[in-house]
Amino acid sequence: MGFLLTPKTYDLKFEGREYEGLQVSMRGLPLGGYLEIQRIQSLTQESVEDTEKMFDIFVGCLVSWNLEELTEDGVRTIPTNRDGLKKLDTDFVLTIIGAWLTAMAGVPAPLERNSESGKPSLEASMPMEVSTANLTN
Repeated sequence: MGFLLTPKTYDLKFEGREYEGLQVSMRGLPLGGYLEIQRIQSLTQESVEDTEKMFDIFVGCLVSWNLEELTEDGVRTIPTNRDGLKKLDTDFVLTIIGAWLTAMAGVPAPLERNSESGKPSLEASMPMEVSTANLTN
């Protein structure tokens, strides 16, 4: 029996950033789709069709998010489809896409800076000069 590959899901969190509290769950992307998004992003001038294709790929992998909007009837969840995506600011959507691509590329999040500078290492404080004294006596 062969190896059964299960689809990967990425839970994107935006802690300590402008969108604190945002949670987005995305499916992994086949290599062909990943390369297509990379190709579109590398263009100096994207066509409308290319941009729509990138957003369609994104929506196709979007599992869930905790986005809500205030309507006349109260608070409503923004749907995870093309219509829901069209309600959002472009830079916001591109931020989510960037986080998703980073997660898929396996770039780890920065480590916490919880260690303060300690004492200098003994090696750094040892004299490194060569002694000129004659030791042959």
